[in-house]
This record gives sequence, structure tokens and C-alpha cells, in this order.
Amino acid sequence: FDAILCDHRMSGMTGTEVFTAVIAIRPELEHRFVFMSGDVLNPQLRQFVEARGVGLLSKPFDLDTVNRAIAGVLEEAARP
Repeated sequence: FDAILCDHRMSGMTGTEVFTAVIAIRPELEHRFVFMSGDVLNPQLRQFVEARGVGLLSKPFDLDTVNRAIAGVLEEAARP
């Protein structure tokens, strides 16, 4: 996967739970995640993304914002 865009609040599982499950199986995908949330001021979410260095998009967002987030993920992935 080049990038993983994941909503934070979903039915049955949070985005952070999805992240943890994916990373347990594929740890190399850790920095490919970008969370999407309307609750970007949530202290637990902010602490989670900052501690792991993953992206966070504030809803609502436009395509340019998504493109920049994905470009950042790809740029990070290209670093040795």
C-alpha cells in the first residue's frame, strides 16, 4: 500500500484500533497512515498521531488537502 486513509470513528472499530491491527501484521505500513476526523481536537487522537508520526486530516477537507497528505506519505516512504 502506498497510503492508507482511515477514518477515526467507525462502527465496530476506531481508526487507532485499525492502525494497531494493521501494524501488528505489517509494521512497515506504520508511516503510510493518514487519519481523517471531525474531532481533531480530541486529546487522545492527537497524542496517538503525534507519538506515531502519522498524518491527520481535519474534516471537512478538499482534494488538494488529501493530495498534500498523500504526497507527504509518499515523500516519507521514499526516505532511506
